[in-house]
Amino acid sequence: LVQKILPHSEAFINVGANVGYYCCHSVQAAVPAYAFEPIDLNVRHLLANIRVNGWSDKVEVYPVALGIETGILEIFGAGTGASLIKGWAKTPETDVMLAPVLTLDSVLGKRLLGKKCFIMVDIEGAEQFMLAGATQFLAANPKPVWMIEICVDQHQPDGTVINPHLLSTFEHFWSNGYHAWTAGENPRRVEAVEVENVARSGKNTFETHNFIFTDPQAAESFDFLT
Repeated sequence: LVQKILPHSEAFINVGANVGYYCCHSVQAAVPAYAFEPIDLNVRHLLANIRVNGWSDKVEVYPVALGIETGILEIFGAGTGASLIKGWAKTPETDVMLAPVLTLDSVLGKRLLGKKCFIMVDIEGAEQFMLAGATQFLAANPKPVWMIEICVDQHQPDGTVINPHLLSTFEHFWSNGYHAWTAGENPRRVEAVEVENVARSGKNTFETHNFIFTDPQAAESFDFLT
């Protein structure tokens, strides 16, 4: 899916870039990349992967987390599962470090105005907060294509069955005119009634935790979206 979306993009923004796997695909497709990754070990591998490929001038690396506002927050765990959410994936509260936090709007909002952006987000439960600091991008013209991991009933803190921010995360997009699809082998539209039913019933009907959000007209250029 990433390789199908990149040719339609002028900038790739990877929030929770980890070791830079998707950034490398982006640069290989001649799309400049902007990587956000707060975990030091991941950043070291990310920088090495960029440099060994000779792409040091094609990827901007920001060793920070993204949230609602500028600040410093605790981040729990390490590697691929680090999260700003306490208790995420049963990570012990003692496994904690501090991370600088910025907003997507403050870092890149004005720089990428008017560009076709592809934004990929994998930040372990903190999507709602990142989106609250990305109002310029959500309202941008042209609208970015977003691919986001939104865990529904996976990795939630003890005592939580369904992501308490599930509905509000989708509403960030619907209120800005986006349509939603599952991101899998056979993507399908996700309607508000289904998200409401999942949030209310506690039964996950999505069969995935990855989703695509696009302008409905722009979606017509992607033959894999139905």
